[in-house]
Amino acid sequence: MDSNLEHKLHVVVGAGEVGSSLASQLAESGEHVVVVTRSGTGPDHANIEKVSVDAADYDTLVTTVPRAAVVYNAVNPPYEKWATDWPPIANSLLRYAEATGAVLVTCSNLYGYGKGNEVMTETLPLAATGKKGKVRA
Repeated sequence: MDSNLEHKLHVVVGAGEVGSSLASQLAESGEHVVVVTRSGTGPDHANIEKVSVDAADYDTLVTTVPRAAVVYNAVNPPYEKWATDWPPIANSLLRYAEATGAVLVTCSNLYGYGKGNEVMTETLPLAATGKKGKVRA
């Protein structure tokens, strides 16, 4: 991790498998972590604070957690709600990162790339043809 980010606030949005594991690892390494979920749940650790905020609600998010060095998007709405839930969540977290100056890290998947036979790299264009991939792209 960049030494400039050490011991600064890490905001983990989502407390599923990825978010909980990430928050626990950061806390175990001595970092201060805020876990943001609608329910206010998350892993227990002395370095973890849990808050109840809907990730799509930018105003409440920035009021509740007004600073961050890094914000990790580990949100995963149910598949059937991607088309309605992802756009406002993505918009809110992008605005939050811009307002706080935080680095935005997104845990995602490969749906946005669509089908292909080539080696996958970060420069591969988003070419999804399916509904889920188009939403993620």
